[in-house]
Amino acid sequence: MKLYSIAILLIMVVLNGCSGNNYNEVKGGDNTVDIKGSYITKIENDRILAVSNKMQDFSSSGGQEVYYDAVWLQGVKNKDLKVGQKIEFTTKGITLTTYPGSVEIDQLKVIKNTFPESKMSPDDVIRQVIDRNPSINVFVVKDLQFDPIKKKWLISYLEGLKVNKDTEVIKTEIMDQ
Repeated sequence: MKLYSIAILLIMVVLNGCSGNNYNEVKGGDNTVDIKGSYITKIENDRILAVSNKMQDFSSSGGQEVYYDAVWLQGVKNKDLKVGQKIEFTTKGITLTTYPGSVEIDQLKVIKNTFPESKMSPDDVIRQVIDRNPSINVFVVKDLQFDPIKKKWLISYLEGLKVNKDTEVIKTEIMDQ
């Protein structure tokens, strides 16, 4: 299971890195922000918690049916990082298989995540919702949309530690400020 998790994480990093630079693409004009990737959801000293929003199903191999990868990245030297930022990263060494996992960071890249029709960036919206919900340990971003007419964001999220197939997604509105 440990090697399988590492392989999945590496595949996600590689595939996400190959997806191009259009990270704020609006799909079909519905004002949905492209949120595929991992987000910084906590920062503690020299480590950050990176949480993927891609659901994985390991039930065919005896694992969890609903799983969102979350890993503490150790040895982070960039002091300009903020909760809510979208990132790509590579790791070195063995990943501890606790949940969330823990591994030494090799390289980290912050992905610029802007939305031109809004005063706030998607990073700002995610950070605001995380700040309002300090009891959530593993914050999973499920969906993020902006309504330019009403000037508000709609974010859907869940707690990764308590997720299963029946987990209800939480929805919150944030006014664009």
